[in-house]
Amino acid sequence: MDAARTAWSTRQPAFTDAETGERYHRIYHLHIRKTAGTSLNTALARIGDLGEERRLRGRGRLVLKGLAPNAPGHVVAVRHDPDLLNAGHYHLGYSHQALWQLSLPPSTFRLTVLRDPVRRLTSYYRYLLWTRRESRRNPERLKRLEPSWRDLLIEAEAMGEVGRESIVTLAETAPPRHASTQLWMFSKALDPLEAARKALTCHAILRTESFGNDVRQLADRLGLPIQPCRERAYDTASLPAPTADELAHIRTRLAPEYEMLDHVDRLRNA
Repeated sequence: MDAARTAWSTRQPAFTDAETGERYHRIYHLHIRKTAGTSLNTALARIGDLGEERRLRGRGRLVLKGLAPNAPGHVVAVRHDPDLLNAGHYHLGYSHQALWQLSLPPSTFRLTVLRDPVRRLTSYYRYLLWTRRESRRNPERLKRLEPSWRDLLIEAEAMGEVGRESIVTLAETAPPRHASTQLWMFSKALDPLEAARKALTCHAILRTESFGNDVRQLADRLGLPIQPCRERAYDTASLPAPTADELAHIRTRLAPEYEMLDHVDRLRNA
């Protein structure tokens, strides 16, 4: 694993896709929220001996291992900055930008994580509930754990007033970027077939439901020391869960996203 880490941190094309034989300069993660994406970012960044996961949640350029930017052994990460991501001067990049909003350079290994749409939206809903609760009960803790807390409180308005929150309201009023993120990530027109085809331009698609195994397969495929990990676990046990009727309603609402995932599976197996 030390040899793989050294290879990863050179400035030359440092890793090869065992499935295709192609060599790549960098990895870019199309990070769809509430799919275990933060855990994937952390797993990738630990190749560079990352200290704490919280460092990954900012914006801009980050040099891991604390070495000079052009010294052997460093790993450069670029986070949530479209201009820097398009420029390509990094080993690891990720953001919540849609694929159609970026112009990534050649020799970029693109990957993403997909999840059952109802489960993803439910996780997002409970995450917003947690954020709103913490903002009242323990705002300092919220600020420490979640640098994007201001944005999340604004997003939480889409689920209704305090005490009257509803996942149905969230599904119906939140913009597609938040309610149908997987569809929006790959199709500006929110077209399921277009989204599936664009998603399949990624070199790897992982699934939340098989995350650990998918990460291990990715590590074998790229010859990199990537270890599955879990990040961003919040105390949501005391938060209300959606009812069966609510889940049935939002499943209908998310039908285009399910259609997209069906297309992905069909086209991959064609």
